[in-house]
Amino acid sequence: LAEIEPGISKVLNNMGVQRMPRAAMDLVDGLKSLGGKAPRRQIYGTFFSRTFSNSEFDEAVRGAVAAGRLRAPFAEANVTMLELTEEGRK
Repeated sequence: LAEIEPGISKVLNNMGVQRMPRAAMDLVDGLKSLGGKAPRRQIYGTFFSRTFSNSEFDEAVRGAVAAGRLRAPFAEANVTMLELTEEGRK
């Protein structure tokens, strides 16, 4: 593909870079609408299951955690409950 379209990797990288921060913001907004705390399954099913795979959703969770907007206790590498931080509630 790169031989046919020389700039394709840059375009695809930009799409991915812009999509995940947006997903992390949507995740925070979704949690706000549910009172700031909800099971991972509920958030994924309500807001993301039609547009994101589980792994893409997990990447959005990691992004929100890294940005300090979300707490996600991990149990055996599986997130079960998502909760906004004070910063995420603003």
